[in-house]
Order: sequence, then structure tokens, then C-alpha cells
Amino acid sequence: MSWLAASYHFPSTYSIRVPMSSETHARVLPTPGPATIRLTLLRTSIEVFGAEETQHTLFPLFISCSLSIRPPVQVAITQQQLRGYKRSPNREEATETLQESLLQREMAYAKGEMTIYAHIPSAFLTQYATLFRAIGYWGQSSSLTTCLDLSEQEPRSEECMMPLAQLAMLRPQAMIQPWFPALVSEFANNGVTWREVIAPNALSKKRVLHLDVAVWPLTLLRQNGSGKYFLRQAFFERKEFNVISS
Repeated sequence: MSWLAASYHFPSTYSIRVPMSSETHARVLPTPGPATIRLTLLRTSIEVFGAEETQHTLFPLFISCSLSIRPPVQVAITQQQLRGYKRSPNREEATETLQESLLQREMAYAKGEMTIYAHIPSAFLTQYATLFRAIGYWGQSSSLTTCLDLSEQEPRSEECMMPLAQLAMLRPQAMIQPWFPALVSEFANNGVTWREVIAPNALSKKRVLHLDVAVWPLTLLRQNGSGKYFLRQAFFERKEFNVISS
């Protein structure tokens, strides 16, 4: 088994929505969550290697491999007002109209690289490297990204996102620091089937994914209205920051 680290650069603002957030007033995550990464690997694998090889060879790894996610060293989040358009069919005239509405959407901007670590069998390093290089966005297609570097290295857990319950168990005193918390989605277990993911119904969706509270090693450094500026700080380091508000 080997750890493969893929470092990504976000060239512009990006918006990876918090699960269950409203489409008209969406909060964002500083990085993609575990389920988003697994589903992105799945989609990319189908495009690169084809559905048959993906289903029989790579899909079980996508579901079961351990992932660690290290956020960029600095992340700024601002609230923006966007115009949203929704198609509305007119059955009587056999036409479609566009309905316009205003959306409140948080957008993130990163300084530094985000790193994703995947713990996989050494025999699959080449396939995973190909997939990580081929990923051009996370979440929605406007959240562009590019893979800058691939290497074999283990993650430092104190610099990576982790479930809130895990942090509380490992280092209860670390809970004093106001880290970045949010809901993330993850696959419920390693027994998820190909059909449940590719062609889900209402029942299988509930069985496939579950929600969990996660925290990122990001400390609020500055706040200006609804805009927030976060700095990465390892969970087990004790540093005091005075939040600057304006």
C-alpha cells in the first residue's frame, strides 16, 4: 500500500457547496469533501478508462480507499450575489422560457495548494496518477482546478480535514480553537454497489451516502462584513490569533 499525494491549484474563485444547502443561499466548503472526491474519480475514470474497466477494477477502490484532504494555506470566503436562470416549459405553446432570480452564493479563493492523499495498493499508482492529472474541476464545472504535482508521501493528520468526533477523541483540548466546521457527505460503507451509485433511486440514495460534521485546520484571521479570511494552522499547534473585524 502507498500514499499518493496530488496537489491542486485553484486559479480563480470556486464554489463547492455544503451538502443540503439551499440553491438560492449556498454556503461553501474550503475543499471538496470525501464523497465529492470519490465521485469525481469515478466520473473521470469512466471518461478515461471506460465504464467496464471502472466498474470491475477501480470502482471498489474508489469506495474503500482512505482519503486525507489538506486545505490551502490561506482561504478567503466572500458572499456574492448572482443571477440564476431556470428553464420553465410552456406546454401549451411548446416553448421554454427562462425565469430569472437572484442567488446568494459564497465563493472561495485560495492561496497555496490543496493536497489530496489517497491510500491505495501500489499496483494502482499509475491509474490513480492518470486520473488525478485529468481532473479539471471539483464540484461544479465553474470551480476550475489543475493538478500541479504528484508524489508518494504520507499525510500529516494534524494538517488535514477530519471528522469532528475524531478530533475530539484524539485531542480534546484542540476543540477550544474555533476551527472551520461544516457538513460533508461520505459513502456509508464499503459495500456500496455500482448500480446504487450510477443509477440511484430515492431509497438507495439514503443508503449510499451519510452526512457527518467535519472540521478543517483553518483559523479565522480577519472578517470584513460577510467576508472571511482563514489561515491554515495544524490542529495540535497552540497559537493565539486576534480576529480583525471591520
